[in-house]
Amino acid sequence: MATPVIGAGDRSPLAAISLSGPADTMELPRLAATLRHTAATLRRGAPTLAEGVGQR
Repeated sequence: MATPVIGAGDRSPLAAISLSGPADTMELPRLAATLRHTAATLRRGAPTLAEGVGQR
């Protein structure tokens, strides 16, 4: 399961996050909600993340 981290300004993808595990033990609806929440949290920090892009 994966989701993009979308930038607030031009709504372009900045990154992606994913998680994996045995399908028979993963609670997909709960994990999907957690993954979306995590992406939203990262999006709030996106201006800080974007400052470092291309500087390495």
